[in-house]
Amino acid sequence: LLRIVKTPVLVLNSHWRPIDNYEALVFPTDFSARSKTALTQAIAFAKSQGRKLILYHKYQVDVQAISSLALSAGFSIRHFQENEIASRKRLAAEWIQEFSPTGVSIDFFLDPTTDGEIWDSIIRFAALAKAPIVIGKIKARRERDLIGGLVYKVVQKARVPVFVLHPRDSVQKRASEGLRAI
Repeated sequence: LLRIVKTPVLVLNSHWRPIDNYEALVFPTDFSARSKTALTQAIAFAKSQGRKLILYHKYQVDVQAISSLALSAGFSIRHFQENEIASRKRLAAEWIQEFSPTGVSIDFFLDPTTDGEIWDSIIRFAALAKAPIVIGKIKARRERDLIGGLVYKVVQKARVPVFVLHPRDSVQKRASEGLRAI
């Protein structure tokens, strides 16, 4: 279904619980170019649903790798992490500013903890925010890779609804049609 469908797909696993009157959608991002492309679709989808969007980013870093980098550059690990977090906050602010003409309210949440799995953090945040997750589908050869390993885990484990968007979808145009069918 995910391979051929052109409308947003609501994915529910056996763990999901209904969310009443949600105000926002959670959009996990790693700030890559692919993520920014998916963000345009998530914004269109949020707009079609009359919801705000929360950009979610988990600060993930290989402490061993940055230890040698930080020490060779004369910085402490803490200083390096603070600069990285500040950089990601600036990037989020730039994205929010860039997409502000869409009329969709966009908030940002950065999880600064470096422990735990990213997929688990996304799921826990969405549950606390009482908000569904919206993600973009990517092209892949294998079925499991169809939406990416991280996204696969989110879809598999989430206790909130997960909307998967087609990569070339005209989301705003088709979202209401697809959701009426659901």
